Amino acid sequence: MTRVLFENARAGGSQDYRAAPVRKRSPVWGASLGQSWARPFPHGRGSVRRWAFTLTELVVVLAITAIMMGIAQPRLAQVMVRDRLRRAGTKLKTDIRALQSEAVRARNKTGLGFDADNEFYVLWEYNPTNSKWRVLDRLEPRVSGCTSLGMDRDYKTAIHAPASIGYVTFDAYGMVAADTTLTLGIGLLRIDVKIEAASGKVTVGDLYEVVTATPNVVTVWPTHSDMKATAPGTPE
Repeated sequence: MTRVLFENARAGGSQDYRAAPVRKRSPVWGASLGQSWARPFPHGRGSVRRWAFTLTELVVVLAITAIMMGIAQPRLAQVMVRDRLRRAGTKLKTDIRALQSEAVRARNKTGLGFDADNEFYVLWEYNPTNSKWRVLDRLEPRVSGCTSLGMDRDYKTAIHAPASIGYVTFDAYGMVAADTTLTLGIGLLRIDVKIEAASGKVTVGDLYEVVTATPNVVTVWPTHSDMKATAPGTPE
């Protein structure tokens, strides 16, 4: 209509103003836009067409999803195992650091004892009054006196290396007598927690694999008698 008015104005305005013809709506929805995918309304003018998936399409999608999950499941399980082993190494490091801090604070010896089957470890402190060792449980809930990595569902980790060590003691300065390496493992995977004698530094190494896997056979939580057997000396 604007174009008609403009042409009439140029001609002197003597012509009658006429509105532009109204474009009729096509009976086919979207046809006025030139869309090839347009379809007639199934229920008359103004209704909304509902779209849905066929049974075949749903079955295909479910089949593809199942195949992808089957491919990803072994990889996901391996990632979870590696994460558990790293967290177990961090847990052991945290407990060792707690023993070192307690030794420095109390100016007293502390110890980390392992059971004969390497199923768990216990935190100990020396009692100079009676020259015996007692479980260090004053650090709870931050640090527990006894930790069973094999039974704890957050770790499910076996302790391998301390079989020939038995226990590790820290002097009143939080230092060890010699460099010590503690090894944790799940299946073929291993991780080392090292304690340096010169500096007392505790580090967690990288994951690595071994040839022979040692199964974790821990089935029960340790008893009080089991804990006493891990003392670096005579327990209370």
